[in-house]
Amino acid sequence: MPLGASAQSENEPNDNTGQANPLTLGTARTGDIGGAPCASGSSDDFYVVTLPNDCAISITNDVSATAAGTIRVYAYNSGGGLIFSDDFSTGAGGAANSSTATRTCMGAGTYYFQLQRLTGDCYSYSFTVTTTAPIYANDLEPNNSIGNADANPVLAANTPTDGRLNFSYQGSDNNDYYRIQTSGDGDVTFTLSAENVAGGTVRAYIYNGGGGQINSFDAAVGANSIPVNTTATFNCYGQGTYYVLLQSIVGCGISYQLSYSLTPTVFANDIEANNTLATALALGHNSYSEGHLNFSQYGDNNDYYALTTPVEGTITVQMIAENAGGGTVRVYLFEGSGGQINSFDAPAGANHDDDTTSASFDCYGQGNYYILVQSIGGCGISYKLKYLSTGAVYTNDAEPNNTLGQALGNGVLAHNTFTQGHINFNYYGDNNDYYYLQTPGEGTMRLTMIAERVPGTAGTLRTYVFNSGGGQINSFDASAGGSNDDDTTVVEFECYGQGDYYLLVQSIGGCGISYKLKYETVPAVYANDAEPNNSFGTALPLSVASFAEGHINFNHFGDNDDRYVFTTADDGQVNLSMIAERTPASAGTLRIYVFNSGGGQITSFDAVAGGSNDDDTTNVTFSCYGGGLYYLLVQSIGGCGISYKLGYTLTAPVFGNDVEPNNTLGTAVVLNPDSSNAAGHLNFNYYSDNSDYYRVNLAAAGSIQFDFSAEAATSTTVRLYLFNSGGGQVTSQDAAVGGSNVPSITPISFGPYPADTYHILVQSLGGCGISYRFNCNDADNDGTCNFFDLCPGGPEPGTPCDDGSACTVGDVITLGCACAGEAILCNDNDPCTTDSCNPLLGCVFTPSPDTDNDGTCDLTDGCPTDANKTSPGNCGCGNPEPGATCDDGNVLTINDVIGANCQCAGVPVSCTVNGDCNDNDPCTSDTCDNNVCVFTPLPDGDGDGTCDAQDGCPADPNKTAPGICGCGVSDADSDSDGTADCTDGCPADPNKIAPGICGCGVSDADTDVDGLADCNDNCPNLAGVQGDACDDGNPNTINDVISVTCQCAGTPIGGCTENLTLSVKLDGNPTENTWQLWDASETTLLQSGGFTAGQANTTVNVPICVPVGCYHLRVLDSGNNGITGGGYVLRNAQNRRIIDASLGSFTSLSEIDQNVNRNFCVPIGAINMLGVSCDASRLRTSPVYCNAQPGATGYQFWIYDAHGTYNRRVVTAGPSLVPSTLNTNPVPLNVDLNVRARVALNNVFGEFGAACRIRFVQSSSFGEREMEEGDVMEVVVPSMSLYPNPNRDGQLTVNVDGLYVEDGTTLDIDVYDMLGKRVHAERGTASEGRMLRTMDLSGSLPAGIYMVNVTVEGQLFTQRLVMQ
Repeated sequence: MPLGASAQSENEPNDNTGQANPLTLGTARTGDIGGAPCASGSSDDFYVVTLPNDCAISITNDVSATAAGTIRVYAYNSGGGLIFSDDFSTGAGGAANSSTATRTCMGAGTYYFQLQRLTGDCYSYSFTVTTTAPIYANDLEPNNSIGNADANPVLAANTPTDGRLNFSYQGSDNNDYYRIQTSGDGDVTFTLSAENVAGGTVRAYIYNGGGGQINSFDAAVGANSIPVNTTATFNCYGQGTYYVLLQSIVGCGISYQLSYSLTPTVFANDIEANNTLATALALGHNSYSEGHLNFSQYGDNNDYYALTTPVEGTITVQMIAENAGGGTVRVYLFEGSGGQINSFDAPAGANHDDDTTSASFDCYGQGNYYILVQSIGGCGISYKLKYLSTGAVYTNDAEPNNTLGQALGNGVLAHNTFTQGHINFNYYGDNNDYYYLQTPGEGTMRLTMIAERVPGTAGTLRTYVFNSGGGQINSFDASAGGSNDDDTTVVEFECYGQGDYYLLVQSIGGCGISYKLKYETVPAVYANDAEPNNSFGTALPLSVASFAEGHINFNHFGDNDDRYVFTTADDGQVNLSMIAERTPASAGTLRIYVFNSGGGQITSFDAVAGGSNDDDTTNVTFSCYGGGLYYLLVQSIGGCGISYKLGYTLTAPVFGNDVEPNNTLGTAVVLNPDSSNAAGHLNFNYYSDNSDYYRVNLAAAGSIQFDFSAEAATSTTVRLYLFNSGGGQVTSQDAAVGGSNVPSITPISFGPYPADTYHILVQSLGGCGISYRFNCNDADNDGTCNFFDLCPGGPEPGTPCDDGSACTVGDVITLGCACAGEAILCNDNDPCTTDSCNPLLGCVFTPSPDTDNDGTCDLTDGCPTDANKTSPGNCGCGNPEPGATCDDGNVLTINDVIGANCQCAGVPVSCTVNGDCNDNDPCTSDTCDNNVCVFTPLPDGDGDGTCDAQDGCPADPNKTAPGICGCGVSDADSDSDGTADCTDGCPADPNKIAPGICGCGVSDADTDVDGLADCNDNCPNLAGVQGDACDDGNPNTINDVISVTCQCAGTPIGGCTENLTLSVKLDGNPTENTWQLWDASETTLLQSGGFTAGQANTTVNVPICVPVGCYHLRVLDSGNNGITGGGYVLRNAQNRRIIDASLGSFTSLSEIDQNVNRNFCVPIGAINMLGVSCDASRLRTSPVYCNAQPGATGYQFWIYDAHGTYNRRVVTAGPSLVPSTLNTNPVPLNVDLNVRARVALNNVFGEFGAACRIRFVQSSSFGEREMEEGDVMEVVVPSMSLYPNPNRDGQLTVNVDGLYVEDGTTLDIDVYDMLGKRVHAERGTASEGRMLRTMDLSGSLPAGIYMVNVTVEGQLFTQRLVMQ
């Protein structure tokens, strides 16, 4: 019997269900079973119990018998149907034995128990039934079908519901249906907690709204009434109605608790329907749209979107997608008509951790497009979609402009104005953009194309140039930089005439290119000539001493004939000047023909037309030209597009022309050797007119004598024939003709001969263009013919002369043939000088003395010996004037003054008692004596002027008060520092009153605030001492320390290979000087911290170590007065000078010219200046020399002032330079300069050699003249070099020098293999006319031969590279 239960005995009869005793749960029923001798005598006992709830029951039976045996307990349902049976046995020998049987699945209701003996005779028992209630409540019945579920309330999300399965042996209840409604697409998670006494399994089935099974899962049932939780998650559930069926597949009497939750998608759903192009949703630019794919078990797998791109460019589509188990979304792009263009796949991140995929599609035009989103792997995907249209950098062109005809309407290109356009958007459509332009003048057409494309790879545009008739003239290719990083291409086409042209822009590589295009006409320097002038009949007039301008060979070698006509007013030399230029870099050549008036060619000459619009001047001179008409013809014989300026001048002969005709004895001109300077011309007009006759009348027997002057361009000889009156030749004499138009004088003497009329014939023996003169006889050589001489033997009246007196001016010969001048006036307007004139010295101004030193000289001083007066006044010199104070010497008077009578007198003093007398002087004793005041001085023991009664130091003649130091000790402050010497520890040092650290006279200052006084600091201007680590502030150096020169400097990073020494000769203010070393990018590489006071007036050698490269040195002076008496020199390790600034001067900054070509490079070259050109003074007309190099193709001299006033580089053909030939930017005189030289081998220049000092002290004038032999034309030739070449390690340095470009200009460097394929490309920048760039080719180029091209502003440089 269970513990604590009160037993109830059976009531007989209870042998059938109708007689069954009621059984109280938990209360034992006792009884016996069997025949006699048992009390009941019955073999069966029936009991009935009603279970109010589903439960499990435990049957406990305590059985005993007379012998061992078994009682069986049968259980029946209320209808009498057998449910189960359990056996309960006694112990051994029938001893009492208690055992328990448990049965689950008992539903609420009435049950019958039958106890029946199986063996033995008589049994006693104690029978008890107890219940175990389920954990979870029962479900709402009926819910055994979908129909029941629809009638019952919806099972809400996240709200558990309880239920039971397979209780009640009264009938089966193994179907529990529930209806759920999901609020959105997502993952549904079911949680089922189940239990019973013995354990088991529940299966859950999930159906869609139509009743079709979707999923199922099994859930374990916890035994011993301990619930077990099972969770199952199902993906891809769309929003809607679902059913859940729970069934037990193992076990009965199960109670459970069911709940579900919805895990929503990360992104919201799209708006349906959008499953076709027609129902596509609008997708805004750069705006996300969200959507779902393949929820509701793989339905709805088409989401369409419509979009309109705002610009042409690249479309970037971004897909962000997720689901529970991962998958893949495919995104399709369609054009506006529905044709597919592109697609891409995007992963959907698993575990609802979204993945982002972006895909860019190039070359999309502006317009309408569609996007289709589909899942190609996985269901239940949510996504976020957007697109971004990345526009081209430049705007679109005005369409249509696809033909020459349309160019006139839409493609007019203004001069020097950019227009913008697009090529090959809409997938290679629109690949023709035409433009029309009108050049404003003749010149070079410069086209600038700036192009880009959104894709990362570059593209290529080709631009064609057509003439007005549509014929192609030129074309060029331009790179379109990728990633919207535009590239600029500038090309120049030469020799374009004024007129109409067309441009066609096409892509030959890549789509989606935007560009910016402009054209400029680079005009010729000089204006065009007036056409037509292509024949003698249309020749343009050319005025003397003026220029005409014109064009040759524009319009692509058209118009190559320009003619001019000019008339010379007289005989002489015709000087033709042709100044010509062309825009192309290469020079051209003009030929100028000279014709006479009949059209016959006389001569010709060639003139250089300088390239790059840098005109060249050619001056030629043609002698022997007579006055008259001439023609010029200008033609190009080399190069097109030449503009020029043409002019002529006429150099008249030295002497005038003769009077024509005088070609016969009968037309001879009268000549008087004493009075006539007759002149004439021979052989002008090219050897015509070679006979000039003159008639001389010899009145008496004697000689015909005169000097004969003659000149021409080229020296020659004339012959003078003498004929008598009968025409017979008497004699002849030759006279020299001076060349270079410098007359030669030949004395002519015929005779003596008898009186007669003679004729002289002048003829040239060779040469033309001769002018001559018969110089009249001038016995005294005063320039006046004897016949007209007023002062024979001396100069003529009015001739300036010198009379030998410094007291006259304007000396001339008088009519009396004497030399006299006008007397000068000597007056300096100073009353204190005596003015006079000395014939030897001129004006003399003698200062007057100032005897009394009153500042007024004696000449103007009325009292020259009275320093107090400059005039006598009323009382005379030496006497004071009335009213002045004085002393009359009478102690009995007071207030003494000078009276009107010029006498000193005072007012008498009278008294009766002592009190009447008071002179207000504390150092007198005042008494009245006989009615007269007496003032007796008191004693003054130390004689210092202060009586003892008033003297605080009566025994100290130097003090009247003790003061700071007391009587007998001076209060002097010798150093004026405010502290008396008696208390001043440093009485002679105005800056200190105690010796301090450094002692008197030496400052205790710590200038660099490093805690060490300057007197003990070997680097007082720099924190720290020599050898201490420091930071020079330069990121390009390491191991910075304070040097012996007190400079913080480190070792340059990158390999210190070049050891230099900067020697600085300092002045008395060394702390004012610092220096800086810049690298080629003008970044400070090294710099000093200043020199110390202890280095004053010494030479300090500063070691510098740098890598190979180019540098710029700057020396500074903060005192703005340079290095007085000093300077500096920069040398390399071999003591060869690079910069010598040991002479000259500067103010605050010394450096080579701040603009261009100022950097020096190391290592320096081997070329040296020769001795005569090194550290010497040279005439500017004298050459400077460097040592010659075998095989040299050119030399370059660098002349510069290290202090920055001059900087010039000049290329020569040989190892010498004549400085006086440099017309533009000539070398200065009397300036200490540096000169260096370098040599070119195979047209590639090396580095400059060592520097020398040079000073040019004299120059001859170059003037406007033709270039002569020995003159050097200034030509700076750009050059390119590669090193090392051949190359092994791939580190290649490219050097381009001599560039005429602005700093920062970009140079394109391209490396091509021998098949023409570009294998490497990069860019460099120009600085100071040079580009120096090191490229890393290691690992990228196999051994072989390559071409390296460098392009800058239309110039191309090429060198061969050998990779080993």
